[in-house]
Amino acid sequence: MATTVGGSLTLDNWNRTPESDTFMATTPLFVGPLTLGAGVANTTIQAGFAMPFLYKIRKVGVFYTACNSVASTLAFNFVVGTTGAYTQGVIAPNDNSYASGTALPTPNTNAAGVIVSVAGAGYPTNVAIAGEAVFSADIGFTAAAQQSGAATNSTYAPGWISVTTSGGYGIFVPPNYDAVYPVLLPLTLRAVTTASTGSITGLSFVLDIVPVTPTANPGSGSTGLAYCIPGVSF
Repeated sequence: MATTVGGSLTLDNWNRTPESDTFMATTPLFVGPLTLGAGVANTTIQAGFAMPFLYKIRKVGVFYTACNSVASTLAFNFVVGTTGAYTQGVIAPNDNSYASGTALPTPNTNAAGVIVSVAGAGYPTNVAIAGEAVFSADIGFTAAAQQSGAATNSTYAPGWISVTTSGGYGIFVPPNYDAVYPVLLPLTLRAVTTASTGSITGLSFVLDIVPVTPTANPGSGSTGLAYCIPGVSF
């Protein structure tokens, strides 16, 4: 039954998918809170997670309770893989499952005339690899809201909303927010405190993620199954 407030309808319907999983639906992923000391380089992994499915990162929210400086000696980024070093500007490519405004490629068929998988026909073939980052440059803790490593500020992602030594928070969109990140490699947080007196406390993140399937539909690929199985279909 719908709930009414002052005669106004506030809930009109609901949705369930009891016998299927819903891909391309956003959900929050929480990381932290963390405390960092001085002299931390971006080659050091502060936290990480191994996601059990392919996923996209639409937006990133950051919050902290205190830091020693807001003069570009502190920064953060997320990088694919557990290797330490990464190159600024090398980021995950946008999803190539479909090309906007173009027709899908002609399917290939086998000798029996059965359609087989086609790259770019509904599933990504350019999933991010180790060493590729979410932001094109480490996001600095500075008074400038716009950061060169993030997409241009917008209404619901204005960059740093507040950034002071007594705490701050902000919301950022990655330059390639349609990039697909891997299921078989972890994503690692790199938080930087380059100064000898550097520090961050209460550092936490919320990643707005979107689960993605690696197959065009159940049964595609080599399984031959007409239904979806975790670990096989995604």
